Amino acid sequence: MQLDLTKCFPAGKDGTHKMLPKQRLFFDAVINPKGPKYVGFISGVGGGKTITGCVTMLAQAVMYPSTYLIARQYYPELKDTTYRTFRDICPKELIVEDRIADMLMRIKGVGGKISTILFRPLEDPDKLRSLNLGGFFIDEASQVSEEAFMLLQGRLRDSGGLRKGITISNPNGHDWQYRW
Repeated sequence: MQLDLTKCFPAGKDGTHKMLPKQRLFFDAVINPKGPKYVGFISGVGGGKTITGCVTMLAQAVMYPSTYLIARQYYPELKDTTYRTFRDICPKELIVEDRIADMLMRIKGVGGKISTILFRPLEDPDKLRSLNLGGFFIDEASQVSEEAFMLLQGRLRDSGGLRKGITISNPNGHDWQYRW
């Protein structure tokens, strides 16, 4: 399966679609099976964080079929930004099922396997305790508690995925992300 994810990014001044250097560093660190288990992308407003996180999760879901979680602190922002961005960039030919009411998407992966992507708010992270995940992505992690991040670490139990956690955020000083 050949998938060109660079087309997900806006065209630059030269008219080509490509990741910016920092986006590429983040993407490569996550996709590398020997790379770090937790990878963060911190950038200012308009730095392309959400689209980079969504492209990275899409690549993982295609390359390493499993169950993945895409999360954000509050449901309205999750639905209006992160979920919408993922739906916009996901090639239609990969979508097997898109249950908008449940905020769940199933997409085709390598070898004919299917990945399930759950979109969930982290307002009450205890509701996620029973998940077995191949990876997770927290959008705007500066709004999320360290306890929620740590709970998700314990959910990385599905052998199909890379078992990595990624966060993206605006800078927030020396918070829990800085320490991690």
